[in-house]
Amino acid sequence: MQNSKETPEVKVVSNERDDIEELQARIAFQEDLLASLNTRVGEQEREIDMLKKQLKLVYKKVSSIAGDIESAGEEDEAPPPHY
Repeated sequence: MQNSKETPEVKVVSNERDDIEELQARIAFQEDLLASLNTRVGEQEREIDMLKKQLKLVYKKVSSIAGDIESAGEEDEAPPPHY
């Protein structure tokens, strides 16, 4: 008779252990995922910084070219005829 009374307690302890092991596995997975995401965010920050610098250079070059075109256009134009 004692065995039948001990069996439910053993099952409860076993289920609790299984639940704890499952939670530990989930936490380990989440920690690994978080580390991977942090690494990726760092890479993206560096990439964004690089792209910002490149965009500034492109903007400066375009502005310079636009200024050269405007000044060249003004010099090449003949004065308007006077009537």
